[in-house]
Amino acid sequence: MPPQINNYYQSPPTWVRNGPPSYGSWAAPFLGGLLLGGIGTKAYDSWAYSHWTDPGVVQWRQDMERQAQDNTELREKLDALNAKVAEMQAQNAPKTDKLPDDIDPALVVAPETAMLATAHSGTNWWVWGPLIAIMSIGGFLALCVWVSRNRQRLA
Repeated sequence: MPPQINNYYQSPPTWVRNGPPSYGSWAAPFLGGLLLGGIGTKAYDSWAYSHWTDPGVVQWRQDMERQAQDNTELREKLDALNAKVAEMQAQNAPKTDKLPDDIDPALVVAPETAMLATAHSGTNWWVWGPLIAIMSIGGFLALCVWVSRNRQRLA
């Protein structure tokens, strides 16, 4: 990871810190990184263009537009990103889900999304355990009743 990106993740600009930690399933620091030196790089521009209409990215852009009203530096970065995406839209460039090579995928996904994706869904023992116990006891009792009624035939 380039030093400026590493520094960015350790001490993000105020326009990243002033917003929510994530937008949809995207981590705010990753989205903010699109504006930090990623503009004009094919991989970053392509990712932004490919996800431009993603609800989380749309929400992030709206938040950045709001903050850019009072922040000239952010306004310039947003204008540059908007211009790159508009250029790719005009070219009808192919879309991709590929992340830029210098980005750790763990930094891309919002923490809540990562927790949902790694949660264990098979731990519902509190539902299945009693249900299996009741079914086993019921089956055993049904077998006992059947044997007692058919004792003469079985002998």
